[in-house]
Amino acid sequence: MDTNNDSILIRQARPEEYRILTELAVRSEAHWGYDSEYMATFRAEYGVTEKYIEINPVFVLEKDGRPVGFYGF
Repeated sequence: MDTNNDSILIRQARPEEYRILTELAVRSEAHWGYDSEYMATFRAEYGVTEKYIEINPVFVLEKDGRPVGFYGF
C-alpha cells in the first residue's frame, strides 16, 4: 500500500523486536498523561517479551521501514 509516497507494510513481528514493541506500547499509553508509577506498572505488566512473540501471532505496522505500531493475539 502506498499513500502519499509513504511506504506502509504490515508484517509478522520478530522476537528480537520485543524492546521496540514494548516502547511503542509504553509511548502509546503515556499519551493519556498517566503518572510515572502507573507507567512503571504498565511496563512491567504489558511489556512485550521474545517468548510472547514466538508463541502468539504478533504483527508490526511499518512506515518507511520503521515500526510505528503493532498488534498481537
